[in-house]
Amino acid sequence: MKKITLSVLAFGAFMLTAQAQTTDVKNESKDVRFGVKAGLNVSTFTNFTDISMKPGFHVGAVAEIFINKKLSIQPELIYSKQGFEYSGFNVGSYVPVYTEYTWRQDYINVPIMVKYYIVKGFNVQGGMQFGFLVNSEMEQRGLELDTKSLVNSFDFGLNFGVGYELPIGVFFDMRYNMGLTNVFNKDFDAFYKYTSGNYSEDVKSENSVFQLSVGYKF
Repeated sequence: MKKITLSVLAFGAFMLTAQAQTTDVKNESKDVRFGVKAGLNVSTFTNFTDISMKPGFHVGAVAEIFINKKLSIQPELIYSKQGFEYSGFNVGSYVPVYTEYTWRQDYINVPIMVKYYIVKGFNVQGGMQFGFLVNSEMEQRGLELDTKSLVNSFDFGLNFGVGYELPIGVFFDMRYNMGLTNVFNKDFDAFYKYTSGNYSEDVKSENSVFQLSVGYKF
């Protein structure tokens, strides 16, 4: 929670500083623009079998800082609901049993994107993302199990995407987040080996998230 609070305060201070530096020129263009965005997540974890992508959502704020007319940097502060859905046979140590469950991971993500405008309105974008875990749980047959102790509290990844902005300030983004940090910690390794019956190797899995967003810049 301390890391999350510091991140929110740092982002807020950054936006206030950027706003103070914003200047309007005669053509009414701005060096810095602020906005909000929300949209759909379709997420999963890598290196798992029999799991399906889980729908979710994200919502947050953005600040686009123009270096020139073609190039900008866009830090964001995003609340994101991620995870996966599972259906299959839980082998364990006994008779295989068919089971279904949903694994939910909620993050406060801080993407820092570099955007290049190929033509007016249309841009390609890429950058890094820092994620801070807020909640983790597994739901099975209406029962919820807190799994926060089984996963790492910090996530790092890379983002790639495209976007288009209308002259009125409405914009659309399509983005892929490729996680580079192992989602699970050593405690999950022991849990997984016991429940799956696979004792041969540790679990290594990363976040994988597709995002569709719509937003508005002031």
